[in-house]
Amino acid sequence: MTPHAVPGGFDATPLTERVSPGAVQGYENQLRASGMVPYAFTSTGTTVDQIVRSLGLVLAIAFGGLFAFILVITVLTGGSVMAALGNLIIVGVLIAIAGAIARSSRRARDRAPERWYRMARLALANRWTYHPAIRDRPLPGLLGSQGYDPETTDIVRLNRPRPTEIGTHRYREDSETVVIRGYLSLRLVGVAPPAVLTRSHAVGSRTRLPRALQRWQRSDLGPGWRLYTERGQEAAVRRILHPGLVVELQSCPIDLDAELVGDRLMLYASAGWDGTDVREWTILLTLVARLDAALGRP
Repeated sequence: MTPHAVPGGFDATPLTERVSPGAVQGYENQLRASGMVPYAFTSTGTTVDQIVRSLGLVLAIAFGGLFAFILVITVLTGGSVMAALGNLIIVGVLIAIAGAIARSSRRARDRAPERWYRMARLALANRWTYHPAIRDRPLPGLLGSQGYDPETTDIVRLNRPRPTEIGTHRYREDSETVVIRGYLSLRLVGVAPPAVLTRSHAVGSRTRLPRALQRWQRSDLGPGWRLYTERGQEAAVRRILHPGLVVELQSCPIDLDAELVGDRLMLYASAGWDGTDVREWTILLTLVARLDAALGRP
């Protein structure tokens, strides 16, 4: 795929132009007043984040003090100083890692309002619509409805060349694991039989497949692709996910899984979208244009 010739006159200026801090702050205030910010950036989400980071700092200090105490006792009792120093170094590394994670989280929080503002301006410039977040919203299909506490963020909807939604979907897999995946949703000509298409080399690692697929028929769809369909539906699915369409997915620089659900082709990446990366937008819009040609008119 050549990620530069984007049809439709894509205007990326809002992603690169200088923005006024006052304008960003005003837009953030507007979003907060209307309850449209992602949960992590609400007052409740911020409080939880601060508690977690503070707890991590307290634990780091406590463990650091404990190992320092052990080092002193070891020296006074004639024990192995090198072994104690080794443990102290390990603790120091862990504290440094925890600090780096906390700083990265803080930078992401500080950058979010500008990203919301730029994406809103991008949508306006290209006649799209933009929603910063929709909470408690599972996506359709098996891949999109996994886990609990779902939320979609940075949602952009465009009508040309066909109705398409681009956003980031996150959900909790368990109490400690949050899964974040970028997605594209393209409207089909009609209702398609359900199917899931994954990179065969990624099964069991990047892609966590729903247990329901264990009852589906499995087959290979070209080099490196695994297709799951309900019994008796493989031929109908292959007419939609034909070799030309699979070639477009294969040539995309972003590794994607696909699912047919209702009148939608859902595509999932292994991580969330950046939202302000011009190259990423160019790749996504080029992919949408090529898939539109491969699918036929909606």
